[in-house]
Amino acid sequence: MALAEHIANLLEYRRTLLEEEFEIRQGLNRALEVVVLGTGDWVARYRENFGDYAATFGNLIVTYVDTAPSMPDDQYRKPWAKRLHDHDDDVNEVDQTPGLIEVVMADWCVSCMDDIATLNPDVVLVATPDKTHTVQAARWIGSDVAPAPTPLVIIEKPLATEVAQIDELESALAMSPTPVAVRGMDHYLARAHGILGITDTLSGHIQEVAEIHFHMWEDDPIEPERLPSLQTGITYDMASHFFGILTLVAGDDLPGGIVVKAAGQHVPLVSDSTFGVPEDFDAETYSDIGFDMVVPFQGRTIWCESHVGKGQPREVKCLDIVDPEGSLVRLDYTRGVSYRVEAVDTTFDDGCLVMCREAHTDGGTPCPHHLRHLQELPDVDVFERLAPFEYADVLRAAAGGENEVLGTLIPTSDSKWVVGSLESMRTALADARANWTNHPVGELP
Repeated sequence: MALAEHIANLLEYRRTLLEEEFEIRQGLNRALEVVVLGTGDWVARYRENFGDYAATFGNLIVTYVDTAPSMPDDQYRKPWAKRLHDHDDDVNEVDQTPGLIEVVMADWCVSCMDDIATLNPDVVLVATPDKTHTVQAARWIGSDVAPAPTPLVIIEKPLATEVAQIDELESALAMSPTPVAVRGMDHYLARAHGILGITDTLSGHIQEVAEIHFHMWEDDPIEPERLPSLQTGITYDMASHFFGILTLVAGDDLPGGIVVKAAGQHVPLVSDSTFGVPEDFDAETYSDIGFDMVVPFQGRTIWCESHVGKGQPREVKCLDIVDPEGSLVRLDYTRGVSYRVEAVDTTFDDGCLVMCREAHTDGGTPCPHHLRHLQELPDVDVFERLAPFEYADVLRAAAGGENEVLGTLIPTSDSKWVVGSLESMRTALADARANWTNHPVGELP
């Protein structure tokens, strides 16, 4: 079976499975109700998506729940959330877009607790710190919070920080009085669903996978407010995108033959000296890791590499799929990336999918330290824009609209593989701790 056919079949299977588990709201004649757990960066980005949904598809009520155990320190509070929390009322309604009502509540606000308990959403989006994902999701699967279990719970990547947490979540699902669909969400994987529109082209370009390489470099140091939630390390945070995408081709076996090529911290950890750095923060902020992975539809093992880090010299975000002959399929998520298309320099603001032949005939995919190789490819044979992923599409599908995007949501069984793989990476990084090296922000390790 060719790569494109395998991916298309898998995404269709996932979509069908979710349809069976989740009662799509066909002919919804009321506002779709959504609860968002968390008030961090991703939630701030959701808000624009929610306005788009209301303006395009129908009425929407969104309740943001600040899940902090106590009122957060002002330096860690987002301006929009702080403005709403500091309003005279404990529960604040802001009608910013016709058809959209936003409500903000807080777990640490005693007078909000009864109001939270009355919520009965169609969809819950979990965007809290990683280690709290499954605990927060479980509240909406049983009757601890909501009057009835929520039909669809979507958890931001990674779904959990330990496989045991997913086991506990699955136990809660088994005890739910009504069916609940729980899915992991990875925006990098979700944007890859554009491949479905060019499966014939993809099959004609590459059929067998020899190697897969993932590069996710950001030039900014760690955001100060994220330090408390990054104790598991930047590999867990960034490489989770890689393993989310790898669920398209991986089997049940966890990665093996793990090699930590490099790891350590950039210094200083944060750019803003007014934020205190936890004394016990000893996690890595960059890593280069290689491993073997079994690809069942090919019946063989391939080599994969993950190159992630903050405080790097430039932004590079792409995934390379390489065949035995050196042909390349690249999902490039880099903002403002440029390629030569038919001898003309073309810039893609939101990333793109490119294909070119003999891109790696110089002996394999180069190490990302050789920056010129990461973007100076030969003229590409095929290119497609990678449309930005919009949560509005997921909500539209949940309300009975087009639902192809639902196939990119990750079932708990595959999320368990993702988290198990990340646990293996974390163990390998700990074993290689003696060889970690630090480097200044903006310089190569």
